[in-house]
Amino acid sequence: MAADLGAWAPWTPDEVFSRMSAPSHPVLWWISGGHAIDLFVGRPTRPHRDIDVSILRASATRLRPRFPGWDLRIAHAGSLLPWSGLDPIPAPYNGLWCRRTSGQPWRLQVMLEDGTAERWICRRHPDLAVPMDQAILKNRDEVPYMAPQIQLFMKAKGTRPKEDDDFNVARPLLSRVQDAWLARALQAYYPTHPWLLKMDQA
Repeated sequence: MAADLGAWAPWTPDEVFSRMSAPSHPVLWWISGGHAIDLFVGRPTRPHRDIDVSILRASATRLRPRFPGWDLRIAHAGSLLPWSGLDPIPAPYNGLWCRRTSGQPWRLQVMLEDGTAERWICRRHPDLAVPMDQAILKNRDEVPYMAPQIQLFMKAKGTRPKEDDDFNVARPLLSRVQDAWLARALQAYYPTHPWLLKMDQA
């Protein structure tokens, strides 16, 4: 995160759940990013500088009633653009930063995902789709999160140590079905990815 864009004091997944699960203005949402790995593993696995919440792109304008008066900005290419909360957000704009007022810390990042209530579609690879009831899981407290095999695939594009950390902590806990899905997806889209070698050696 660029320091000149403001400080972060991210909510916890429980705080996100409290805000996003309010019965008024329902919206399909789930925790994504590193916190999704934590929810799958069942414990915090590393520090997080922010927290990612994903929704369908078509639901973006339904966020404003959940965050009345908040400062919501479109995050793109290292810049923050103003957003009224009333206008649809087209690609390639895929993220929103959210804070109570200007000058306060950012609380969460909302990622805009493609697909429908029935199917998650990868925005980077639109031919890759998964039924939503398989793409989104819930922990024992009913907090929804991105299934670990999909979250690891989305992280595979990165080369930072934290991506390797997430892979190393989550991959041993994947089911055989989840592990096979991740291997197939990596082979199809990142055939030289170093994680594949680790998976072959296991």
